[in-house]
Amino acid sequence: MQIDIGSCSLTLAQPRSLLAIPGNTGSKVWDAGVIVAKALEHAAGSGSVLDVGGKVVLEVGAGCGLLAIAAAILGASRVIATDMRDMLPILRRNIGTNCRGTTGDAVFVDDLTWGQPFSVQLLQKLKLGVDIVIATDCIFNEFLVPPFIQSLVDIAVISGRPDCRLFVANELRSSDVTFEFLKQSLKFFELEEVPRQLLHPAFYPLCGFIFYRLRLRRRQES
Repeated sequence: MQIDIGSCSLTLAQPRSLLAIPGNTGSKVWDAGVIVAKALEHAAGSGSVLDVGGKVVLEVGAGCGLLAIAAAILGASRVIATDMRDMLPILRRNIGTNCRGTTGDAVFVDDLTWGQPFSVQLLQKLKLGVDIVIATDCIFNEFLVPPFIQSLVDIAVISGRPDCRLFVANELRSSDVTFEFLKQSLKFFELEEVPRQLLHPAFYPLCGFIFYRLRLRRRQES
């Protein structure tokens, strides 16, 4: 797959053979990822909540790495790209290919299985603080939602930054999955839709997708 971000033309390998692994959807660049990547591009230098310039950005369920690579190209000070262990080789490959000569040295890759303990290396990175957390097209089944939300809570709490910005975008494939996401999210977060004016003009109006900013409720921060 090829996509332009900023002044860079990215080439992302998509090993479809990995899609045969049960529960693995990360080897494809899904539409919500493209929408958010172009929104980050649109926000570059604007100072809006989606402007990653100078920020520490963490991508949950990075898959082929589009959002992590886009954040690095658009000036993030450090990027943490996470996914299941099976996805890390292609994630590292795409980052190495597309971040060469830019900010590739500032992109950290680690295993993160939702609901499971973080690695020592990832914990160390989180404790240094995270400004922006992004997850796109991560939840395809209802049973994935609770561990996914728990990992977002853990990231926000460990990071310790009260102004940490969490964004979740997902295609509206199933009303049951969307309802479960909203139900579980509201236990821990306040939700607000990302203003449509922050989207790239090519994707406005946004139809068939949700795109929320999540704010950790105060009782979870204590």
